[in-house]
Order: sequence, then structure tokens, then C-alpha cells
Amino acid sequence: MIQTLKRLAFLLLATACLAAAALLFLPAFREGEHAADPQERCLHHNDAETGSTHHTESANTAALATAIPMTAETPAPPVPAGEWNTYHGDGMLTGAVGTLFPPALVQSWQALVGGPVEQTPVAGRGRIYAVTDRATVVALNGEGREVWKRVITPEIATGGQALPLYVDAPLACFEDKIFVGTDDGILTALNADTGETAWRVPVDGFMHGTVIYQKESGSLFVVEQETGALLCLDINTGVLRWRSEGVDRADGSPSITADTVVYGSCASAMHVVSTKDGSRLRDIKIEGGGGQVAGGVAVADGFAYAGCRDGRVMGAKINDASLAWIQTVSKTEVFSTPAVKGEWVVVTSLDGMLHALDRDTGEPRWRHELGGEPKSPVIAGDKVVVTSDDGLFLVNLEDGARVWETRMAGFLSSPAVVGAMIVVGCEDGTVTAFTASSE
Repeated sequence: MIQTLKRLAFLLLATACLAAAALLFLPAFREGEHAADPQERCLHHNDAETGSTHHTESANTAALATAIPMTAETPAPPVPAGEWNTYHGDGMLTGAVGTLFPPALVQSWQALVGGPVEQTPVAGRGRIYAVTDRATVVALNGEGREVWKRVITPEIATGGQALPLYVDAPLACFEDKIFVGTDDGILTALNADTGETAWRVPVDGFMHGTVIYQKESGSLFVVEQETGALLCLDINTGVLRWRSEGVDRADGSPSITADTVVYGSCASAMHVVSTKDGSRLRDIKIEGGGGQVAGGVAVADGFAYAGCRDGRVMGAKINDASLAWIQTVSKTEVFSTPAVKGEWVVVTSLDGMLHALDRDTGEPRWRHELGGEPKSPVIAGDKVVVTSDDGLFLVNLEDGARVWETRMAGFLSSPAVVGAMIVVGCEDGTVTAFTASSE
């Protein structure tokens, strides 16, 4: 009898342990479901560029407090003069600044932000802003000190379980707001000074491209990924002003001219849409097969520049939808956003190459092997700043010679140039600034 009671007690104890283990690991299993989402497997690139995939951070990130203010000490110095509103500079996505960097850089500061930073940091209003892949937005001052932190969480019914959000779209900063697109189809605007939520609006499906802004009308523009429709929102309220007709799947980022928005799609075309009413003015068609544009479009002086899935790069006239030139640079995809300045167009391809082309003719000037899968390059003065996998590089614009490089502890975002600093995010959960040596 005693032996029977002992066996029964043992069975009850084992059952209780199994139940406790199931409760312990169920949340982790639910988080793992996100990785199997077909929406995450359909693209090989991120932040309107290339080579980025999800790198999961610790589940402890979900426990971070929201809107954490900086500890009051001495007044924090702002970021040096200069803004970096989108992953590729401003709303034209030209990725070009006049800043001159020496042949060698040193690390100025490094901030730990609590999760992988795949999207390019942005800057404005004297601050640098970064977002982790699980939607934690962090504001830093000019010395890399945290000013505030905000965890964006999904809206759920009472009693429901909040699963973590993921960020697949580049961060953007315009006026007094930070804009974050998450994988639940919500665009969130945060107050740039405090991190408080200004507004949240649903986007029909997902967004992979950046938000862009027209100051004169106070309008934000964002492309729906699945339909390729362009949305126009009021920057202060998030209210929808108009929605254009869809074109086809659009994975990249739009850019803006004085009165048009230009973006590419899987329809082997770039589309020119009126900022006034969303009417599609014209399509710039890319013949020959493989002309899908899955990266961002840069615009400058009436021309649009983009890369294609089949390894071609093009320059096109926006006003009459004609191709000025089209040049094959690689047998692999060109999903990066071109950097455009003066007589130069600089772009990367997925075979690890950096290419410089003549802006007027598209003829190759030089090519430089970086290895890995490079992100969108930036022209800074007389140099090209570019990342590939875990490396940050400086390359001479004139001849394509590598002058400096450094390696970090994980894959890097594309670079931001903020004043005299080069700022990158890393999958190891850091944001790092590089400057000229003070010696």
C-alpha cells in the first residue's frame, strides 16, 4: 500500500513539473512562430537595400520600460550640425554630403541599445535615433548617451498576449517626429523630444521602404509593399489624405522631387506619382527582363537612378519617362540605393562589389571588391563610405582605392553621416560613431 502511494505521489510530481515546463517555454515558442512567417522569407533584403535578415535578440528586451528619460546631470551636448532624415540622407535618397573625412578614423563612442540594429540610424533635432529589430527606439545625444527609450508594442484585446513586433522598414526622422513601420502593418509616429506616441495608423499590409516628407504641404508618403500603392498622410495627425492606385509589389523606398514621388516595383518600372492628388503621371519602363526595382530610387536634377534585379543600373529622365542610360554592372542583383553626387553614381551589388559610374553616360569608372553583401553606399566629400557584412570601409571616390576599414562584432547597417561622424548600427546591439582622430 505504501509503495502504491509513493508511485502515485511521484506521478503527480512529474505531471506538475511537465506542466510548469510547458508554461515556461510556451512564450518562447510563440516568438519563434514569427520566423516562419512567409512575409519574412519573401525578401532577401531589408531597409530598402540588400543583404539584411532577421537576427533575433534576447527575449529580455520585451521587459524594457517605455519612454525612459535620461538621468539629469550636466546638459547633454546635441549632435553636431547636420541631419540624416532617412537611411540614405534626405527625402531624395541621394546619399551624398560634403563632409570630408581623413584617410583613417577612430571610434568616438559606442552605445548599447538592447537589441540588433539592422536599420540605419537617423538624426535630427540634435539627436541620433536608432531602432532595434524588435521595435525598441532609442534617442542618443552627441556623445552616445541615452536620452529616451521607447518600446513599441502591439494593440491587443484585454486579456490577450502581446507578441513582439519586428521592424522591417527603415527609420525616418522629419520635423519633430520619428517614424517606425512594424510588421503588424502599423506606422507609428513618436515625439522626437520625448519618445511619446504622437499617432499610429494602419497600413494595408507591410511596408519595407522609408517614409518621405514634403515640407510645403506637411505630407508624409509611404508605399504599401504588397500593392505598390502610395499613401499620403498628414504629418501631424496621420490622417490619410489620399491613396494612389496600386502598381505591383514594391519592396523599395520612394524618393521625392518638388511635385512628384518616384519609386520602383516588381512591374519592371519606376513610377512617377503626383504629390498633389496621387495621380500616376507616368511609368519609366525597364525593358529586357529582370528589370524589377527592389531597392530605393535616388533623384537629382530631374533624373532618377536605381538598380535592377538582373544587375543593371539606370539613369532616367523623370519628366518624359525616358532612359538616359542603362548599364550592366553585375550578374547578381543590385538592390542598394545609388549614391549620386556631381559626376558620380556609386552603387553596390550582391556579389560584394562597389561600382562607380559616370552620371551622364553610365559608363563604368572603377569597381572595388568589398566581399560579403554590401549595403547602400554614401558619398562623403572625396570618399565613399560603405558597409558590407561586419566591415566599415572608406574608399577614394576618384580612383576606387580602399584607404581604411574596420571590423565589428556583427553585421552592420548602412552608414549615416551626421556632422563629422559616421554612425552605424550593429547586430550585436550597439550603435557606434567614428570620427577623425583628435591627435
